[in-house]
Amino acid sequence: MTGIEIFTILLTCFAISWCSMPFVKRMAIQIKAVDHPDQKRKFHKGVIPRLGGLAIYLSFIIGYVLFGSEFKGLDHVLVGSFIIILIGIYDDITPIKPLVKFGGQLLAAIIVVYSGQFMINEFVLIPGFTIEFPLWFSPIFTLLWIVGITNAVNLIDGLDGLASGISAITLMTLAFLAVFDGSHFAATVTLILLGSTLGFIVFNFPPATIFMGDTGSNFLGFMIAVLSILGYKQAAFASFLMPIVMLGVPILDTFVAIIRRRLRGQSIGEPDREHLHHKLLDSTASSTKTLLIIYGISALFSVTAVVYGIRKTWGLILLALLLVCVEIFIERFELIGPKYKPLSSLYQLFTQRKQ
Repeated sequence: MTGIEIFTILLTCFAISWCSMPFVKRMAIQIKAVDHPDQKRKFHKGVIPRLGGLAIYLSFIIGYVLFGSEFKGLDHVLVGSFIIILIGIYDDITPIKPLVKFGGQLLAAIIVVYSGQFMINEFVLIPGFTIEFPLWFSPIFTLLWIVGITNAVNLIDGLDGLASGISAITLMTLAFLAVFDGSHFAATVTLILLGSTLGFIVFNFPPATIFMGDTGSNFLGFMIAVLSILGYKQAAFASFLMPIVMLGVPILDTFVAIIRRRLRGQSIGEPDREHLHHKLLDSTASSTKTLLIIYGISALFSVTAVVYGIRKTWGLILLALLLVCVEIFIERFELIGPKYKPLSSLYQLFTQRKQ
């Protein structure tokens, strides 16, 4: 894939997304798909339309017709993504029960897995060490991956530009790896989605004039989950650890939230104001600073994934160091709770013994 091809796809999809945003804004206001501030978890001023994900979706579909229609095998993904969009639009107008939303996500994932082309059947940690999944387990694991990442991106959508920015960083990494490995299909589809997302970020960066809503966060999560499998299947040097590392921020934030809520006896689906972005926002008192810090963390995970793809041993060393830093971060900002500080306790015990 040439630089001109990459630039053309990105610029075209960016322009389509950017130009369609005013229309989507008016539509969102007319159908009352808007977000009101509540001073608890939502601190924006005034009523903000939350259907921005529809512009991303429209740009992606048009971009696919222009640049990706020659490829075969994405039909099931398009059907699944359409189900995700319909549920998201409905939820942005009238909030639906989590079980109904989960059912729609699962149906979309089943359609993709049923195609047989998007299946995770092994886990390569290092060369020579491969865990092959049993035939019955592969579709289950793939379904869990797609639904899990869809919800992870949705959960982290709590700050202007956050979910869209992390999604863009992940898509840049996926596109780079696909281009590097010569996977033309994976690169083209990923670039289409990246350009569509970048066109939305212009309107979503603080202070946002439109939110992506569940329409956007679920669609981006769903597509990133599927594209990561596509890249893993097509890239000869890749293993499935790479997309896990790339999506380190939303995966860890979701995992930590589940642990935190279970320790408190809460439902794992119960929202709170103790996610990573909430804690950083309280500390920095600046949406932009918080955003840039999390972008930086996400970029570190992406760089680690790229290094792992090229030199697995060095990638694992870098990942181990990064996870130690993340643990320090979790304890510093008490993301699980004030009593959860195993690393800090170990360090204090070590220093006391030395004295």
